[in-house]
Amino acid sequence: MPKRRNLNGLPNNLVRSYFSTINYYKCGHIADWLVNAARILELTEATIDILNETIKPDELNKLLPLKSYLYYLRYLIKEDLKKNEFPSDFITEAIIKVEFLNQATNPHSIYCYPSLTDKEGHKYEPAELLNQCMTINSTLF
Repeated sequence: MPKRRNLNGLPNNLVRSYFSTINYYKCGHIADWLVNAARILELTEATIDILNETIKPDELNKLLPLKSYLYYLRYLIKEDLKKNEFPSDFITEAIIKVEFLNQATNPHSIYCYPSLTDKEGHKYEPAELLNQCMTINSTLF
């Protein structure tokens, strides 16, 4: 019998995997690409839909580096479900909401709010605010 509590750490793992320094595309990490695009487009937030492999607003969805590792996050979800004996379609929604802080006071930080929803309507979110601070080393644009 699968235990739902075994999936509680999955949202945190997805954020850490996506923004990991292993995910490097040409001249920057995923966090570099995201923060620099947000600066140029003057965005305050974005939403990453893992299962549909899309990013809102649509301007970010056009950037290949941001989409290039979303397939891996889908793979992580499926593997975690398999490991914990859940059906592969148990998770129906997987999103990461990203807030970009004030460029004047926190130019190198973002806040991430991952959330998963299963087919029974249960939500999986981190117990505390997951603050992913990323240092931007270069300007890509």
